[in-house]
Amino acid sequence: MYRIFLTFTLWFSLFIPTANADVYMWVDSNGTTHFAQKKLNKNYTLLMRTPKKTTPASFGNWVDKPAKRVKIYKVNKKLRQHYHPTIVDVASRHQLEPALLHAVISAESGYNPQAVSRAGAVGMMQLMPGTAKMLGVTNSYDVVQNMEGGAKYLRRLLNQYNNKKLALAAYNAGPGAVKKYNNQIPPYKETQNYVKKVMQYYETYRQNM
Repeated sequence: MYRIFLTFTLWFSLFIPTANADVYMWVDSNGTTHFAQKKLNKNYTLLMRTPKKTTPASFGNWVDKPAKRVKIYKVNKKLRQHYHPTIVDVASRHQLEPALLHAVISAESGYNPQAVSRAGAVGMMQLMPGTAKMLGVTNSYDVVQNMEGGAKYLRRLLNQYNNKKLALAAYNAGPGAVKKYNNQIPPYKETQNYVKKVMQYYETYRQNM
């Protein structure tokens, strides 16, 4: 996986002048990774979409009504403590605050590595199959793989939006939904409640860890 992303980094550097270039990727049967700026055939999957213009973060859709206060005692304390060293290690590698990674995991799965959502999201950080594949996660039930993939994705979103709430909204509803509403948190009740919930976990963990 490291080789793929190193290759991608070198390849993408060739296209820095092309500000609006999307990036598609295909790994063939020989394990060779191919990149393109458009979907050349059905084998290519979207790796990264570059916005055509940068829109400042906006919260026009944000319903400024506090979500119900999160009760961290309802999250499995033993599992939280058990996974804490791994979370700190993964967070450090991806330049994330451990409190934020804890908050996402608390909201997503409650530290249950076997969790599966109705939509098919799997594991600690509830990765959808397509997202997991894009991130190089081969087994979403593997705690470390799942955390690494989720942390990598979260870091990418934070870099893209430079805003925790927008990054969390994209993690929940997808970057396409955030783009659809012009870099605002989508007016979906589930997503807005999710952002509030994660931020409350984050503030609680940040103050108490």
